[in-house]
Amino acid sequence: MADGAAQSYNAKQAAPYWGAGLKRSDAALYCGCSPNHFSKLVAEGLMPPGRDQSGVIVWLRGEIDAALAALPVKGQDAPRNSCDEAFGC
Repeated sequence: MADGAAQSYNAKQAAPYWGAGLKRSDAALYCGCSPNHFSKLVAEGLMPPGRDQSGVIVWLRGEIDAALAALPVKGQDAPRNSCDEAFGC
């Protein structure tokens, strides 16, 4: 897949092959968002940081899967953490 704007596909097209390491544009497509939004999610800590593969930054598909699964479910309260409990938030 080429770098650049996120590509989209429909049910009539074959699903892309997802390798273990994805460049930013492919990682964004895998997540269903634009590369710019993916970078925002990384900066916010919602997606994992990329890994340096001899100068090429890649994201591990398994780490992306874990980050996606950890996102809050729409309509449900965000899970509380120990800081919330300590400060009564």
